[in-house]
Amino acid sequence: MQIRYYFILFILHCLSTVGQTSITISGYCKELSNGEPLVGAVIYEPIQKKSTSTNQFGFYSITLQSNQSIRLLYSYIGFKKAERLYDGVNSVVENVYLEATNALQTVEISSDKVPPIQQSTKMSSVVLTQKQIKSVPAIFGEVDLLKVLQLIPGIKGGTEGSSGIYVRGGGPDQNLFLLDQAPLYNVSHLFGFFSTFNVDAINTVEVMKGGYPARYSGRLSSVVDIVMKDGNKQKWQVDGGIGLIASRVTVQGPIIKDKASIIVSGRRTYIDYLARPIIKAQSGDGSYFGYYFYDFNSKVNFKVNDKNHIYFSTYLGDDRFYGKVSSGFDKREAQTFKVGWGNQVSTLRWNTILSPKLFINNMLIFSRYNFYINIANDKLNDKREILSDVIKFKSGVQDIGFKSVLDYFPNTKHAVKTGINYTYHDFNAGASQVKIQGESSDESFNFDLNSKRTYASEVNAFVEDDWEMTKDFKANVGLNYTLFVPG
Repeated sequence: MQIRYYFILFILHCLSTVGQTSITISGYCKELSNGEPLVGAVIYEPIQKKSTSTNQFGFYSITLQSNQSIRLLYSYIGFKKAERLYDGVNSVVENVYLEATNALQTVEISSDKVPPIQQSTKMSSVVLTQKQIKSVPAIFGEVDLLKVLQLIPGIKGGTEGSSGIYVRGGGPDQNLFLLDQAPLYNVSHLFGFFSTFNVDAINTVEVMKGGYPARYSGRLSSVVDIVMKDGNKQKWQVDGGIGLIASRVTVQGPIIKDKASIIVSGRRTYIDYLARPIIKAQSGDGSYFGYYFYDFNSKVNFKVNDKNHIYFSTYLGDDRFYGKVSSGFDKREAQTFKVGWGNQVSTLRWNTILSPKLFINNMLIFSRYNFYINIANDKLNDKREILSDVIKFKSGVQDIGFKSVLDYFPNTKHAVKTGINYTYHDFNAGASQVKIQGESSDESFNFDLNSKRTYASEVNAFVEDDWEMTKDFKANVGLNYTLFVPG
């Protein structure tokens, strides 16, 4: 009863802070050249000394006391500052576009007697932009996101060359990776030497090493939230690169200028194309081996009107190892095998501005990870028939879910976030199929092992508030409820 009582008082307190003499200025903050949202841009009012920042979709909302005039300053690292003047009487909805700049301004270095404390409640959170990620030296011509994260304090890499990350003692399998809010269960290629993320398709990356807000309650090690680029809304653009082991290309541009855009990005290795002919020629009996991986990202966004935006993003990525070995008299026997693993994720998102202080994000999420092994022993009988003994193994997990998150900005002292998430899990712990043939094509024996699947439902609800209690004290408080039901 006491928890419920304090929770009601907390909600009433948030609502009571909305005064009759306040105005709200809200909108999106985006990059001028391509319309990409700027995540974490700062909006500051110097007279009342109030500030806010944009959320992961570039939306901001700031509530100020009414005045004869209000001056807002918009800033983002690597971009020119912008200034807007408002009459201080009417609430305003305005989208602000900032211009990127590479010019170095005069730098003044000063020091205080007492160093200022960190004023954000996200003390263990680091946000990286695409520009920052690409500034790190590339390995074999490929900029690897996970190797960039290994340079952050508190994050360590595993074995030499591995892309796995260990965050404050946690294992690589204890990190939650989200790509446009869809979970990724495997984030490495080439047995851990490369990550699955094509940097050309990434907008921002937020790494939370601890102190998780309520929406991530229960996480063991870290949360890596990756947001894909929306696509250039102004002009068509092609980027690419050729490395020692892989090549990549990214195409983006407006479907309808300033209204709809698309981005398509692909990457593939060509180790198999280079090595397979050499191995086949050296073997002398037609044997060969090959390996490759690929990544494919795409995203389409459509501006319905100033208050509604629809996005659809998808990712496909696979590793495939295959080969053939010939043996026996007169090459009458051959063994072929295929081993593969990979992810497939999709997110359909609808963003709506319900009011200058209310922003809602609704999502349908699909995520699947598969691992499979196919082995076939082919042989010729006296009738020249091809007989195959086949062994197949497959395992994986598939998630289908819905998530709805509401952002509420009553004033500059509160940033309330609440939402609900439902996920339906489909687990395939490992199913095997075996086919054995006799001396002729009419004789065969088939059976399955462990083909039963496991299902479960998961419901998660949360409410949290980034609360500036006093000038010198700020806290992120929240509640989280999780229900897991097998079957």
